[in-house]
Amino acid sequence: MQRHENSYDIIHLANNTTTLLYKPRKPTIISIGSVWFQQVERRSRTMSLKYKPVYNDITYIVAKAIEKRSFKNIDHLIVPRLDLKKYLCDHGIPSSKISVIPNGVDTELFRPDPDIVKENIILFVGRGTVAKGFDTLIQATKYLEKGIRVVAVVTRVEKKLYWLGKKAGIEFIFNLTHQELAKIYQRSKIFILPSLDEVQPLTVLEAMASGLPVITTPVGSGGIVEHEKNGFIVPLKSPKELGETVNMLIQDNALVDKIGKRNREITEKKYSWNTITQRYINIYRMLVGEHVQKTAI
Repeated sequence: MQRHENSYDIIHLANNTTTLLYKPRKPTIISIGSVWFQQVERRSRTMSLKYKPVYNDITYIVAKAIEKRSFKNIDHLIVPRLDLKKYLCDHGIPSSKISVIPNGVDTELFRPDPDIVKENIILFVGRGTVAKGFDTLIQATKYLEKGIRVVAVVTRVEKKLYWLGKKAGIEFIFNLTHQELAKIYQRSKIFILPSLDEVQPLTVLEAMASGLPVITTPVGSGGIVEHEKNGFIVPLKSPKELGETVNMLIQDNALVDKIGKRNREITEKKYSWNTITQRYINIYRMLVGEHVQKTAI
């Protein structure tokens, strides 16, 4: 990077490993979806004992020291959630150095199609893992009323959860293209993500842009879903409440339509790529302007 940085006005990094030992001479931004030492802290409380060798107090101390050192060599951090900014501020990162810009979604690709008839499909999209709450989804199927289909679009799934899911009647679809995925959203009635560990899941934004109500957890909401406003939030690892919420919502087509339209409006206004891109451009201009002023002195 040192050889090439003079060819550019600004450097935008996707991770902070580069700046651990080196501070670029040009204005440098990093976009982070999560903070390593926060993840260690959270997972040490929520993951099972077999993960303790990875997520423990020593790992937390090391991760925090490494990450805070690298942040010192960065001019500006961009995070997707306000609570993540607050967490960093609480750990000594100046508020003026952090901007909150959420993830974006392709609202042209992911959109409702009035010509497609909705089916009684409850849709899950993601990895079929415990961290994504897939075991909770499997357990929730026994509380669902008859006639409800649970479809899981996955890139991979834990072997045990796959067979348990098949036994519970879950329909698995693997490795769809984005265009194929958009069609599945359009056919579905409700999106579900009972996740245990998320930052700001893109699948929630895709579902919202497609006009679906979302049922998720406090973690899975990603700061996007508000309970009973544009979706429903159920406690972690609560299969019965998850199933009962699905039953309540799927019986109320008017509520499904109302929340779906609201979610479409929200994504067009706040999360479209045009909106998100402009916010990045504004920060680029600010940092380049500040750099020009400093170097002119």
